[in-house]
Amino acid sequence: MDNSVRKVANEQEVSRDPVIQRYTEIIGHESDYPFAYADRGYAYLERGCYDLAIKDFTEAISLAPESTTFFCQRGKAYRMKCQYDLAIKDFTEAVNLAPNDARYYIRRGEAFWWNEQYDEAIKDYTEAIRLQPTFALAYVSRGDTYREVGRYDEAIEDFTQAVWLDPTNFYVFGRRGDSYMRKNQYEQAIEDYTELIRLQPTFSYGYEARGNAYRKKGQYDEAIKDYTEVIRLSPKIALAYSSRGTVYLQLGKKELAIQDFEKALSIDPDDELANCEMEKIQEDINERPVDNGALDNSLDFLFTKEAHDKVIQTFDDLWHKVASVPALPAGDVPPSEKPQVPFDPVV
Repeated sequence: MDNSVRKVANEQEVSRDPVIQRYTEIIGHESDYPFAYADRGYAYLERGCYDLAIKDFTEAISLAPESTTFFCQRGKAYRMKCQYDLAIKDFTEAVNLAPNDARYYIRRGEAFWWNEQYDEAIKDYTEAIRLQPTFALAYVSRGDTYREVGRYDEAIEDFTQAVWLDPTNFYVFGRRGDSYMRKNQYEQAIEDYTELIRLQPTFSYGYEARGNAYRKKGQYDEAIKDYTEVIRLSPKIALAYSSRGTVYLQLGKKELAIQDFEKALSIDPDDELANCEMEKIQEDINERPVDNGALDNSLDFLFTKEAHDKVIQTFDDLWHKVASVPALPAGDVPPSEKPQVPFDPVV
């Protein structure tokens, strides 16, 4: 089944959803009521039917062109379709309609971030901070952008401010730890990852990140413990096995390393690190010290935007609890989106 056929089938299935049918009935009785279209658009958006959502939000906008929320929701749908220019255009409309509302600068900043317009994203996050200095999400988002462009000191400053504003936000400790890792400040990174784990003890990426920091410091036993915990929490993550296997090689525990590499390949036959190390073992050239650079390169995917969507699914339910945007005014459509920023344990 090609994508177009699958899309039609999905839209037909969603159209039978009781929530969608309810809003469709309301529209049938009140075709000039913008919130009916917006509510149905919101439901489509939550179900991944972005074209249908855009169509409904467009109708809502035609009936209520002063609604910032309608533009924001349509902007999100465009962003989910990777149509970032159109998303930016809609978020700009919201900014123009409510120039003193920090939330809309955050929304547009996110779109700029995804469109790799980092300078513009920083400008929007900075304006959001000016308008609402206690808005922790603005510091987190700007810190992420600084980190993306290699401005780690500034990233750490923003994450530290966010921690001060919201010390229960596990995500911020992870991001600041990542920035410390980029500066080779492993002890500070370990402290932040440990706090992340304390706040979210079942979040496997915290252990993965701390294990990487321990490995960098040469604390191999601690690294193995953390990778083992990742495996316990998320047994289908091939990288956890291959990372632990590499540390076993570093310790001269060849048989244990082979077991981990084989397990990693059984989960993901394309696991780059496991394939690389198994090839070395088969060629009997693994007696030399393990090349940490090979491990670093194998984990590069953690920093790609393509990896973001996979990672975000793991902690999306947790993230919206600690980084939600303030509620919209009464009578408006409730916001559905969760900040789309990457979380990737640093090697």
